[in-house]
Amino acid sequence: MKKFAAFIMAILMVSQTAYAETANTDSYNIHFDTDVFLYNEKTTIFSTFTYDDDKYVPLRAISNFLGKEVSYNSAEGSINIMNSDKDIQYQPLIATEKDATAKIVDNKIMYNNVYIFGNESYKRTGLLNYDGNIYVPMNWLITRFGLEEEYDKNIITISDKKDDENFEVTDIAGYDFNKLENKIKSEYSYFNPDDYERIIKPVHTDDESTYRVYYEKYINGFDTNTGFYAVIKNKELYYLTERTVDYDLDLLATKPVNLTDDIIEKAKQIAASQIPDKCYMTEQKVHKWIIDGEYCLSISTTYMSEYGTESCVKEYVYKL
Repeated sequence: MKKFAAFIMAILMVSQTAYAETANTDSYNIHFDTDVFLYNEKTTIFSTFTYDDDKYVPLRAISNFLGKEVSYNSAEGSINIMNSDKDIQYQPLIATEKDATAKIVDNKIMYNNVYIFGNESYKRTGLLNYDGNIYVPMNWLITRFGLEEEYDKNIITISDKKDDENFEVTDIAGYDFNKLENKIKSEYSYFNPDDYERIIKPVHTDDESTYRVYYEKYINGFDTNTGFYAVIKNKELYYLTERTVDYDLDLLATKPVNLTDDIIEKAKQIAASQIPDKCYMTEQKVHKWIIDGEYCLSISTTYMSEYGTESCVKEYVYKL
């Protein structure tokens, strides 16, 4: 910890206030700063600069740091950023000079094969290229990754967003779930907890006394929206009900389902095309549901009308 603190202090001592001035119509004079970036248990440093109150960061370097793969299509001048389960390697990126000139470029940027910059998607300002590295507004990029950042001078902490409504926990301290499951069995003799996935959600994230407990039934990896729902209040069962549908789940389980990565990407792209014109997408979530007896992908697309405005969500259902 002492070594890390010394590392931080050394960076802050050499940092300067960073800003950019207009040099001409296609370039800016930029003045670099050095910032420390934290994400999960990772730490790195990047040279950054500020223009029009936005902190600019190196696109490829910070994307790699956040665990994303970056590829470049020279024929189209497009950059594609993809989520990845791999251990993506990343490196610090420090500018060789404090004062420099960055050129405006007009590359297209895609995130998981969906345009987030260029190709008639929302543009707030131009991208800037310095020494072969494209720089973008940090908040603009972090928001599109579904993340959030916090500042403490030259230390920037990036973290995953928490959706309070869907925030889940793994257990309820001091509560015996055998008691709940035995209660369900006593009322519904066919209940077998091994056939269900248990999901626990606080009613409010700041209220640890009341929880919603779901026992969800899945078929071929798809949520049937059936099972059992209970409310635990002050470690006691407050409410219990069964959730059912009016079609034959056993028959549905015998039907094959064709789901590939290409189909998922196609569904996401169609969903992204449903958001209003001149809006930009910040996040997409894919849920596998059985709706009215059919296998479906439910795509939740979060978008904004302008940079920094309140987010909206568009739902789209893709039937398989």
